[in-house]
Amino acid sequence: MYCIRVQEGRERIQVRYYQNGFLPCYRPVSPSGRAEGKRLVIPGYIFMLKPAPRAEKVPDTEWKVIEAVSDPRVSVMDFEAGVITEGPLKAVGEYIAAASPKRVKVSAQLFGEKREFWLAIRDEKEVQAEREAESAEQNGMNGGEEDPEIRTGKKEEKAVAAAKKTEYTEEQKAKMLARAEEVGVHAAAAEFSIPWQTLAQIRRKAGKAEKPVRDPGAAAPEDPEALRKENAALRKRVAELEKKINALRNAFRDLMET
Repeated sequence: MYCIRVQEGRERIQVRYYQNGFLPCYRPVSPSGRAEGKRLVIPGYIFMLKPAPRAEKVPDTEWKVIEAVSDPRVSVMDFEAGVITEGPLKAVGEYIAAASPKRVKVSAQLFGEKREFWLAIRDEKEVQAEREAESAEQNGMNGGEEDPEIRTGKKEEKAVAAAKKTEYTEEQKAKMLARAEEVGVHAAAAEFSIPWQTLAQIRRKAGKAEKPVRDPGAAAPEDPEALRKENAALRKRVAELEKKINALRNAFRDLMET
């Protein structure tokens, strides 16, 4: 993973100029577990899958924390043992600095600063109770037995419905799309454990995305190839204007001589 520093407050404008550029965000929560808007994980930086001019590589240890914090899925915690048992925060359990029934604090040194994130959490006992209740309800509705083919179909329907509700980060979408280009939608969807319909929908939305409008006040990235193309277009335009000017001069001279 790579990143490039930009002026704080202009991240959403500058990210348009970088292919595969994205801005990892997270949703901080209050002590009651209520979401408090959406914020950038690292303000003043744009992230990308591939290197670009002036871009730097993000240390793997720091990216692991950024990726976990920006994952929209809610993790599950065993409060008695004090450990994360499910979800993205399981990979960064050593950075959990505090925990309450509704949220946990992730504290880590990122990009030279100590940064803290309050994220939503769920109690493992509560999650387990919900799963047992759902299982009992399903068994009761089906008389304790269910045809394997019907069960499989329902699982697929639930998987599609759950995938539609899942929010994927821009970085996750970029990985899925890149893989789909290499092996196809169905194979890529299987690798990411999501329904192929979901990946196809993400792909359609990406194809319909409008081309960004360049902000006159924003500094364009220092891309030598882009500058060469722009200079070539300007030279061509100047040459065309010079031809028109010479034609007007000749016409005016002929008019004066008659």
